[in-house]
Amino acid sequence: MEKAKEHKVSPIQLKDIPCRIFTDKGGGEIKLYRLGVYDDECFELVELEENRVYPPHIHKESSSVFHMIKGKGIILIHNDVKEYKTGDTFTIPHGIAHGFHTQTTTLFLSSQKPPIINEESDTIDIAYI
Repeated sequence: MEKAKEHKVSPIQLKDIPCRIFTDKGGGEIKLYRLGVYDDECFELVELEENRVYPPHIHKESSSVFHMIKGKGIILIHNDVKEYKTGDTFTIPHGIAHGFHTQTTTLFLSSQKPPIINEESDTIDIAYI
């Protein structure tokens, strides 16, 4: 059996991925790194600042799954307050309020169907409550 050849690959850095930066209603910065849209499902890396409150909001049309890659804090989903940490996964159905209180810089993979940001119409499916 042959040994697999090792190839040195330069790691992809967030600065290499197109980014949109938003300021939410509470003043927190949200960085969105769009990875792609496949069959009407969008994949984005979402970066949140440390020690920030991101107020509850809903997406009327979009459902999401969050895979926490880095960080810790509190996530509000509907009336449930839960601590989050690296490795956690959360499912957010459309129309369900959710928000964050970050303790550290937070990075998560968000899969959304349909995409929260419609790039064709440049609209965002978000409503603060």
